[in-house]
Amino acid sequence: MSDGNVTVASNVLGTIGTVLWCIQLIPQIWYNYRRKKTDGFPAAMMLLWASCSVPMGAYLILQQVNIPLQIQPQIFGFFSLVGWGQILYYNHNYNRTKIPYNKGITWPDLVVGVFGAILISAGLIPPYFELWKRDGRVIGFTSSELD
Repeated sequence: MSDGNVTVASNVLGTIGTVLWCIQLIPQIWYNYRRKKTDGFPAAMMLLWASCSVPMGAYLILQQVNIPLQIQPQIFGFFSLVGWGQILYYNHNYNRTKIPYNKGITWPDLVVGVFGAILISAGLIPPYFELWKRDGRVIGFTSSELD
């Protein structure tokens, strides 16, 4: 996608829309803060919205859309995480000093660690396919020899 077909008006309106989309959760966050509760504010919605920011951000960067649209998912994801944190804090009594780990619940951090180990290990597999494709020749990796 190139910017050659994008008019100035669509860029300006797109930027305005992006800013408004990014800040739409701020009034809700402020409202939650003032009331010190989040009744009726779905935790699953906030977590899903925050989770979508990573793939949407990657997609928009790969599509080479304008910069405001590229950063919008990250800003929106941040505010979604703040809203989710408020739900955990106000309605589920989670806080920094009373986390599940202090109660002996250790499986969440184990899951994160195992998932990270699986991903980093999986990242070691593609080089073997490259070696197979090139009959064992290593190209593209840095070495001490100059080509």
